[in-house]
Amino acid sequence: MSKLVFSPPTPDTPGFFKRQKMVLEFVKKIKGKEMEPDTIDDIIEFLLPYVTEPVDRDEARNTLWEEATEKEYMELLDALRGGGANPTKQTQNQSDTS
Repeated sequence: MSKLVFSPPTPDTPGFFKRQKMVLEFVKKIKGKEMEPDTIDDIIEFLLPYVTEPVDRDEARNTLWEEATEKEYMELLDALRGGGANPTKQTQNQSDTS
């Protein structure tokens, strides 16, 4: 199992409105039960640029696809929107202290 490390954009990262719009559209589809199978692929591709580990993009994509939970997906989307903490940072810190 690969370790997933996510680095959300900072308030100074360009593209704020584009990210906001995409996250809102994804969340609306998820909560409104309007999700199509392609939406899952779109969410993974949207999150992929913010995954810093695994470094290999195919491995990172596979880790998102195979290992991430619903809660993690929602927390990752929330972090991209700027409304939440990075869920993988907590995991990273916990494993660093072990």
